[in-house]
Parts: sequence; C-alpha cells; structure tokens
Amino acid sequence: MYRARRSPCPRKARFLPTRSEGNGTQTHAQITQLNADLAALYPDHFIDVRALLVAGYDRSSPQDVLDHANDVPPSSLRNDDQHLNEAGYARVAESVAATIRTRGW
Repeated sequence: MYRARRSPCPRKARFLPTRSEGNGTQTHAQITQLNADLAALYPDHFIDVRALLVAGYDRSSPQDVLDHANDVPPSSLRNDDQHLNEAGYARVAESVAATIRTRGW
C-alpha cells in the first residue's frame, strides 16, 4: 500500500531552464522550439515566460549579463537554477496581469 508523502518542493516551486540548458544545448533547442510551436498554435493565449525572464536581466550584474548571453533566466530572478525568487515571480505576475488587461480577458 502506498502512503502519501509530503513533497520536498515548496508549493510555490516552479521549474526554469538551468545553465545546462543554455544557448547551444539540445535542451535549449527543444525548449525554444516547444515555445515557438505553442505560440504558433495558441497565438492569443500563449505567454513566453522564459523569454520574458531572460529579457529581465540586470545589466549591472555580471552574472545576469552572462545568463542573458546564455539565454537563461537571470540569477537575480532565481533562488537557484530551478526556482524563481520573489522578484522573478513578481515579473511573471506583472506580465500575466498586463496580458490579461491588454487582451481584455
């Protein structure tokens, strides 16, 4: 019999591309192609959160500049290689809210 176990991940955890998924890797190609396919299939209902986060890098942070060059979400918006921090969640929330307003949903 299986027993329910508590997840080691916090409830708010979301997963992001890691540095090993940067520009030039097979995983990066798959992620960006999937996003392009989804945008083409659902043009009125797709938000490219990965691209939004990558574009939101801090130009004064050398690590963020490196992350941007590698086309991964910047370190300043992440707690680690997989989870957003408060600033990252805020950027996503602002974008989703703006999209909702713009599209009149």
